[in-house]
Amino acid sequence: MRYFLLAWLAVMAGCDDSRTRAPDTPIPTSSEEPSVSSVEETAATSRPVDPAPSDDANNPPNDAEDVSPTTPAAVPQQNPDSMNADDAHPTAEHQSNDESDDDRASSGSTEMAPTPSHAGPQAAETDQSDSMAANLIRPQEDETRLTIRPLRRMNVDQLNAAMRSVSGGIGWTERRNNADVDIFVQLASTLGKPDYAFATEEELEATVIFQKFLDDAARSICTKMLIADLEAFEAEANGEQVESEPRLLIHVGPDDTLDTDYEAVIGNLQTLLSRFHGRVVTDPNAPLLHQWQWLHRTGTFVTGDPAEAWLGVCVALFTHPHFYMY
Repeated sequence: MRYFLLAWLAVMAGCDDSRTRAPDTPIPTSSEEPSVSSVEETAATSRPVDPAPSDDANNPPNDAEDVSPTTPAAVPQQNPDSMNADDAHPTAEHQSNDESDDDRASSGSTEMAPTPSHAGPQAAETDQSDSMAANLIRPQEDETRLTIRPLRRMNVDQLNAAMRSVSGGIGWTERRNNADVDIFVQLASTLGKPDYAFATEEELEATVIFQKFLDDAARSICTKMLIADLEAFEAEANGEQVESEPRLLIHVGPDDTLDTDYEAVIGNLQTLLSRFHGRVVTDPNAPLLHQWQWLHRTGTFVTGDPAEAWLGVCVALFTHPHFYMY
């Protein structure tokens, strides 16, 4: 029985050994009958050997000691009881230093604070250190002081009304299809009046277009004024009664000049300046009258007709900024 058991083990060991045997190891043939000792030796050498137990089996890993490198290390908490007394409570010296710093800061801010100044207008002061001169000290700026706005021109409606008022009701009109057409109304949009389709605010700048049409209006109105005055003089010369008042030749006749009637020409210029520009000039030798005297004298010399010279004066009074700017 023992013999058959050993033989079976040898056969099984040989099968296993054929798969793991080195190439140069001779394989026993069936003709050779193995002995009992050889079978036992072969079985002992061919039996797989269990590996030696490792230390990990006997010593299981400790979860507390096995810390992953990606896990942040726990920050040890400090026991408040173990804190130093100096760290927990500042000393009296530290408190005194902090208090002194606060006192210095508060005192510095108090010293740097500006004193309030009294608002309102103040009288001008003078520095009389020099007996020969006094330096004027300007008062502080007063917020209630009025400032003058820049000049701006009249709008179209104001200009039309002003020219009619100065000329005695004569406007810038033309005869078309047996009807008088107001040119200011037709050129309102060109002169800056809003149409509320493309513009909602009126243009109040003295542009080149405005100057051009203002000159055209002045020439048209002044011509009508001069013609009306000449017709009135002719009617009076013929003994007819004239109800209308003169518009341009107020104190002079059609043939009066500075050489023939100086006082009449100066008086007429003073009246026209008061009517057109609102400038009241009482002195006949005032510098404001010099340029208008020169204009009338030059117009008379160029045209040879004193009445035509008044036409140039009228146009100049209309186109002057003192008329259409306010």
